Amino acid sequence: MSDPVSTSPLPSTPVSTTSATTAPLRADLCIIGAGPAGYAAAMRAHDLGKHVILVERGLIGGAGIHAGALSSKTLWHLSNDYAVACNQERGYRAQSVEVSYRALMDTVRMAVSERRGQLERQLLELAAASQAGAAQGSEGQVKLVRGAARFLSPRRLQVTPAAEDGGAPIDIEADFYLIATGSRPRLPDGIQ
Repeated sequence: MSDPVSTSPLPSTPVSTTSATTAPLRADLCIIGAGPAGYAAAMRAHDLGKHVILVERGLIGGAGIHAGALSSKTLWHLSNDYAVACNQERGYRAQSVEVSYRALMDTVRMAVSERRGQLERQLLELAAASQAGAAQGSEGQVKLVRGAARFLSPRRLQVTPAAEDGGAPIDIEADFYLIATGSRPRLPDGIQ
């Protein structure tokens, strides 16, 4: 099902692609999925001084931002604004209050884009701080790698960048993995 609110992703942090034939990237923790759970886990691991690789094949923030809670809450707030404008019992006397669906959806898209931008800017800032802190050995690191992940072994996975991003597959080795790829509803057998 297509989401009318999603927008195209912002440019990601440039990631030097490591060919599968070169040494793999190393991390304390590799998180697959940069939705709410994966993103929060990366931030917490960073706070604890861990080296984190965050793998995402789609949009940072997950479905909650792009096709769920943020969109519906933004629409809810906009509908409250309309209700207040039309409420004559409190002394309001607005005339011909009209709703433009296109303008409403533009506002929702703007809220989604703004939140995604905040998350991506935070990752960029952490990457820059990580490079400075790594030289001193004092800070955790978070690196964003874009692409689809698949396990090669219990401690190694390979990330294949999207065709439009180009580049060779990237191998990653980590002490721990967190799979935070979200979920999809499933219809039980026999229900149509």
